[in-house]
Amino acid sequence: MNQETPLHPLIQSYFQLHYCTSKLEPMNFRFRQIKLQTFQKAWIIPHKSFSTEKKLTNYLEHLSQPVAHVYATVLQFLDASQLTTKETPAICLSGPFMMDFDVQGHLLYSQEELDLLKEQVVDTADLLHDWYDLSQFVYVFSGHKGFHLYALDFPQKCLKQSIWGYEQEKYEKQQRHRVAWQLTQAGLTFDYPISTDTRRIIRIPGTIHGKTGLRCYSFSSEKELWNFKLEDAQAVESKEIRGNIIQVEVKRSLPPFIWEDQEYSGRSGDQLKVPLPLAVLLMLQHDVQVPQDSCFAELLESSNDDPILSCWQL
Repeated sequence: MNQETPLHPLIQSYFQLHYCTSKLEPMNFRFRQIKLQTFQKAWIIPHKSFSTEKKLTNYLEHLSQPVAHVYATVLQFLDASQLTTKETPAICLSGPFMMDFDVQGHLLYSQEELDLLKEQVVDTADLLHDWYDLSQFVYVFSGHKGFHLYALDFPQKCLKQSIWGYEQEKYEKQQRHRVAWQLTQAGLTFDYPISTDTRRIIRIPGTIHGKTGLRCYSFSSEKELWNFKLEDAQAVESKEIRGNIIQVEVKRSLPPFIWEDQEYSGRSGDQLKVPLPLAVLLMLQHDVQVPQDSCFAELLESSNDDPILSCWQL
């Protein structure tokens, strides 16, 4: 999406509905900077802190327009809401070691690659455990092309010094580079710059990705990670809404792919009927468009009498 392309009402309503009816996952936001990005690539930086995910959800729900991306700094900082650039002096209060793993290509044709990526994520966690005795891991689907691995006990196990003041961040960066470099020497592949950046902002679990409409969320266990499929990341908790069928027109040819055990494909100009979350994903990937006479308008109108879906409005 760019500034010349207005946000389609269906996508706008879908994102608004998610934040009206869904909860963010628990996270300590107090010492983390929050950054939002609109579909027009503009940044919104709230100059206040959010003590709970509920307060952040309330903030997102009442924005005048839906946002495409919701981020928070991985590390914690004193006066985090006042950070403006990477050069802004700040007192670092540490945080987890976060690693980013991604696949390439169109998401709908990457399920096999995602399965291979899971092995790499788990292998990395095993090495971090063997080498550094790290054991408090959180696995997260990014909502787009991969996974984030958080080692929550990194500060306790890998930071041998506590340097209060502006030098702490420099020490944090050195130790993250040390660990990341050793993992690359073991043959592991991950996004090195993102994984070692102390000012890195990362997508907040429970929010949805502006390029897919899929939810970023953490897995409750390693077993859940192994069983993960893209359909598991559908946003909007209401299965009734998810199950609505939208007619779309293919803009560029779609090779066969599987969504919820059903195969889809199409050539340019074909008309397809797909579930709402898949329609949103394909629209955001610029693969399809919703015709002007699509039945989605009737879908929105039909929800007017349901108080639970009161924000599913244009």
